[in-house]
Amino acid sequence: MTQITPNNTPRFAGTPAFLDFPAVCHVLGLRSGRAARTWCWRNAIRGAFPAPVKLGPSRIAWRATDIEAFIASRKPVTYAKEAA
Repeated sequence: MTQITPNNTPRFAGTPAFLDFPAVCHVLGLRSGRAARTWCWRNAIRGAFPAPVKLGPSRIAWRATDIEAFIASRKPVTYAKEAA
């Protein structure tokens, strides 16, 4: 179930403020591993994916709102109708 936050952005009920790498992979449907980690970092450097936030000396995470906005910005897949 989605909620609407005070600034009118959708927020999934029970979503924490920050998501660690395994949680980001789960939300995006990626298999958590080296390829997914490389994909996240390369696209973050290119500006095509949200950059992580440093939470401590050896801890990073992504803002849940950034990941939600990334998902919302994706275009839906459309399939052309086959000619009959």
